[in-house]
Amino acid sequence: MTVITKTTFPRSQHWIADGFRISVLLYKSHRYETCRTCGQRGAIHAVWTDTRPDGISGHGGNFCDDHRPVKGTLPDLDYYRYIHAGKGTPASTRTTERLTPDPAWPCTECGQPSIARREVICDHCTDPAHYTVSTVRVMSITADGYGERTETSIGHEEHTLAATFHCEGHRR
Repeated sequence: MTVITKTTFPRSQHWIADGFRISVLLYKSHRYETCRTCGQRGAIHAVWTDTRPDGISGHGGNFCDDHRPVKGTLPDLDYYRYIHAGKGTPASTRTTERLTPDPAWPCTECGQPSIARREVICDHCTDPAHYTVSTVRVMSITADGYGERTETSIGHEEHTLAATFHCEGHRR
């Protein structure tokens, strides 16, 4: 007699590391994804983290069998903390932090890989290149069969006015 066992997918695994709840799901059908470590196809492990109480969150990623995070460790993901300040003014500050220094973010002071990016972003302006209008149209039919049309235009695309990078030593 042959016994055939069928594995159901996705299979999941969870653990806590450095205050994050790490979730890893195995998706055999996702072989078209590329591994964020080696770049090869066959990244069947979807990995993400839940946001910590201090506001840092990890963006999800896919890993192959060889580079899948080991249980109990912090995965090789990008971790961010967004801090907005100055609402109600034409510009506000957004700070993005990472857990590990990033060579793509050279420190403004010394050139070393940075862990923080501080941006001054536009909240509302009249720059046509960054102003996006969405129009909401409402058609009301009255009792006598006539329609009344109202339009409302809203929207703005925020954009970066200036950005600086800070390593651990020059972080403010």
